[in-house]
Amino acid sequence: MKKRVIFIIIILILVGIMVGRGINEILVGEDKDLQGELAESSQQQDISIVVFPAVPIITIVSPENKTYSETTVLLNYTIKNEIDTVWYNLDNLENITIDSPKEFSVSEGVHTLYLYANNTYGTSVENVSFTVSKEAPPQNGGGNGGGGNGGGRRTQPIIIKDISLDKDKIEISLNRNATEEDSITITNIGDSKLNISLQNLGLEEFLKISETSFELDAGETKTIILEFATKEDTPLDLYVGSLLVKTEGIEKEIPVILEVKAGSLIEEIIEIPKKPLNMVVIMVIVVIVVLIVLSKSGEAGALRQTKRHGKFSWPEVIKFNLPFRRT
Repeated sequence: MKKRVIFIIIILILVGIMVGRGINEILVGEDKDLQGELAESSQQQDISIVVFPAVPIITIVSPENKTYSETTVLLNYTIKNEIDTVWYNLDNLENITIDSPKEFSVSEGVHTLYLYANNTYGTSVENVSFTVSKEAPPQNGGGNGGGGNGGGRRTQPIIIKDISLDKDKIEISLNRNATEEDSITITNIGDSKLNISLQNLGLEEFLKISETSFELDAGETKTIILEFATKEDTPLDLYVGSLLVKTEGIEKEIPVILEVKAGSLIEEIIEIPKKPLNMVVIMVIVVIVVLIVLSKSGEAGALRQTKRHGKFSWPEVIKFNLPFRRT
């Protein structure tokens, strides 16, 4: 009896150790080495933090990348860090120095505004392209941003210098081992021929572009086919990349989002991450073994108890189950 109690105590201690290690692995994970290094060092350390000054950080609030129906446009902006001078130009023409937001007049057509700011540490520049057309319906300026109209997934046309794209993002949802086509339409809204190139960034495994380099004459439009494909063993996940559009020194990344989803509920349930056994799994196995050992120990005790009542003993049970008798 004493030996059995000692055995059970030892098993429980081992299980406690395994549980502690399992919890530590869950909470700490790969930071064990870092914790060990911190624990070994009990001396105080002097840490110096150096803040380096930086060039101005420019954000153009208005105009936005859209079409305006008025020829008077507001230039509004914010700038972080110290500044010495702020200036802008329209379509790389005359530079105009400013010290606050201002309105300017512009002709109909596509324009690009460049905003500059400098200090003793360097010069920063931001730009935005927009269109002015008196035939376009009026659009509200983007200063407040609190309306929340639209579901967030709707695409909108955008303008990059002399080209227009019919989408500002591409979102696709696919099952495994499936294909689907989408497209993007590009229009040359300038007055001269353009060389345009497209590049797939981050989704090379899933996305094929029908044409990656081409020319567009003034006013010409071209639709590019985007073919998405998944494999039978593609992990269920959300994949994010972009479509890089380049033309005449200007480039723009169009976000591309691919969701690979389960074709059925059963497929989603049986999706098991392929990870090695960790301490939690080992801990569960140890607990099961302990329960089996304790169960067998209980059966043995019950058999010994029945022996004291004169019913049967272990040797008798063994002899009863053997299919032969010793001669």
